[in-house]
Amino acid sequence: MGTTIAITFGVVLAVLGILAIIAIPSGDQQVDAVRARTGVLAVIAGNVAILGIALWGTHKAGDNATQLVAMLTSAFTAISAITTSFFGIRAVANTAARVLEREHERR
Repeated sequence: MGTTIAITFGVVLAVLGILAIIAIPSGDQQVDAVRARTGVLAVIAGNVAILGIALWGTHKAGDNATQLVAMLTSAFTAISAITTSFFGIRAVANTAARVLEREHERR
């Protein structure tokens, strides 16, 4: 039951973060700040959900080293992928916005 709640919570927050990043038109600094905060919260919630599930899984696995290694490796990979993707996308978006602003200032 606890795992289902953690997964659902993480998925809902991730979807809300993605919608906030995609659906809100860009340009306003306040809007960009809300997008960034929502995205970070979604990443943190997803990472916490993955960590919770991994901890629950390691508790259930007991002394089986093979299962422990597989679960912890999968959890680490998922957390790394989510976090790296988010910050990579934000960095590219910020760079593109700066380039467009500079190009607009030149004209």
